[in-house]
Amino acid sequence: MCKLKNEIDNTYGKLMVIEKSKNRTNSGLVKWICKCECGNIIEARGDRLRTGKTKSCGCSKHFNEFIDKVEYIIGIDSKGEQFTFDKCDYEFIKQYCWYVDKTGYVVYKDKKGTHYLHRVLMKAKIGQFIDHINNNKKDNRRENLRFATQQQNNFNKSIQNNNTSGIVGVRYDKSVNKWIAYIGYNNKNIRLGAFKNKKDAIKVRKEAEKKYFGEFAHKTNNRQVVTM
Repeated sequence: MCKLKNEIDNTYGKLMVIEKSKNRTNSGLVKWICKCECGNIIEARGDRLRTGKTKSCGCSKHFNEFIDKVEYIIGIDSKGEQFTFDKCDYEFIKQYCWYVDKTGYVVYKDKKGTHYLHRVLMKAKIGQFIDHINNNKKDNRRENLRFATQQQNNFNKSIQNNNTSGIVGVRYDKSVNKWIAYIGYNNKNIRLGAFKNKKDAIKVRKEAEKKYFGEFAHKTNNRQVVTM
């Protein structure tokens, strides 16, 4: 039997081998735990490291560029998606390969799973919710992030694609030819009324938001715009 080559401290591409993994492949091949230059930790087979088939954690496919906008920084992922964050977080953020996922959140992945930028910045624990005040998931400036309960977080949801009014909690009902205003609170759907005039329905909805949601009232119509 061939003696196992010790790969610890060896560097292959962007990967440095830090220890032998307890895991093996289905065929019994040894795996090594490696740290990528971007900070991610992965497992890789020794033969793939030595032959150059595994050179990074995959971050070569995901890279970031950064633009200094004086008051904040814009990050750009490998697909051109942009996200914003505070300058004070740059040194941390630049260590990882971030990208905008299918749900619109800014994330990076490693052996431990998916890490969400807004949760990492706020050091959120399991069971804690972080709300994007202006509903823009790609705006991760700290002034746009706040702790919330699940219900409070739901208060500030974005407009759904099938919304007919452009306003959360207002829809047009063709059967009665009126605008219906409603609001969800404590797992109940509260009907606020039916109106011929859309503006009246919106007004009632906004008043209800202030009553039930307070500072977590929907911010769609008065969100702060960040220039990308």
